[in-house]
Amino acid sequence: MSGNAVTNKERSEQAVDILFLPVSGSLGYGEIARCKIIARAVSARWPRLSMKLAISRHQAGPEESGLGIALLSGSPTFDVEGVAKLLDDCRPRLVIFDSGGRANLLRRARELGAATVFISSRPSSRRRAFSMRRMRNLDEAWLVGDPISQPRRLSMRERFVRKIAPATQHRFMGPIFPSPQAVPNPAADLVGDDYALFAPGGGATGGGEVVEVYRAAATRYVRATGRRAVVVCGPGADLSAGEHTVPVIGQLPPQEFANALAGCSLAVTGGGSLVGQALALDRPVVAVPLGGSDQRARVRELAAAGVLLEGGRNADELAAQAIRFHSEDGLGTACTEARRALQLEPGLPRILERIADILGLPS
Repeated sequence: MSGNAVTNKERSEQAVDILFLPVSGSLGYGEIARCKIIARAVSARWPRLSMKLAISRHQAGPEESGLGIALLSGSPTFDVEGVAKLLDDCRPRLVIFDSGGRANLLRRARELGAATVFISSRPSSRRRAFSMRRMRNLDEAWLVGDPISQPRRLSMRERFVRKIAPATQHRFMGPIFPSPQAVPNPAADLVGDDYALFAPGGGATGGGEVVEVYRAAATRYVRATGRRAVVVCGPGADLSAGEHTVPVIGQLPPQEFANALAGCSLAVTGGGSLVGQALALDRPVVAVPLGGSDQRARVRELAAAGVLLEGGRNADELAAQAIRFHSEDGLGTACTEARRALQLEPGLPRILERIADILGLPS
């Protein structure tokens, strides 16, 4: 690996061990959230490591302990000069590009002695990872997701690119989310055990209107089944104030959300990264493609494989699919068998193993 090419004496006071460069456009939050999850886990395992997250100023949030925030004029893919200056100033040992990254920036990171990693969780970013110019300047490509929407076999084109850049390693991994804990679980605190979790996620277009659809669907679900439900809002959409038949919770930190997701008996999600998290936690899933262009294909392919049910974008259709898990004999069992056949495991432990190996850290 190239991560130790620059000695400690050559690194400036602004130097960091890991620089995260997630795509951070006007829509979607999954890449930023994923990098923050990795950073928190790294900080917990190796507290002395320094890290920085570079994002668009339009997606800026509060800084977090142990993770500095560098604001760019746009997504790192577009603010090339800003990222280049950041690389020069920070001299990172490892640069993690999530879903995007100019080939010349990967090359610059390598020239400065950094190891380079590219995370892909959808077909479009996988194509970018396997471009010849990027692959020549990558140490590793981490292909994240379930084996249906993220096929474990390389295409003919990908095999060709791998021959051109044989030193680059590609590694398949499950969804990235914090390891669930029993507490804190705000959903269980509100309604007890055995609840359905209605959560459109952070990449949903429509903001509060989408959350309102999920709230209305949850209300119909509760009335039809007699069971309990909780709604969790995503970033930028908060209906938690006011009286609701079904409790509504504002945006949760990743750890608390993972706890709530692990504790539910049914997950009704959007079509983004939450789908993979719920499947990896072995939860029954109803999913709706709400955001980017990749979501429709992901949800439909998983539904065709019998792994989950695809919901509609209005409350009646969404509730009807959730209710099916209680009204149709054998449906839950069939989905469970298909889901477990994926052998999908959480990806975060593997990510930490790779970071330890790249940076020569104790595991």
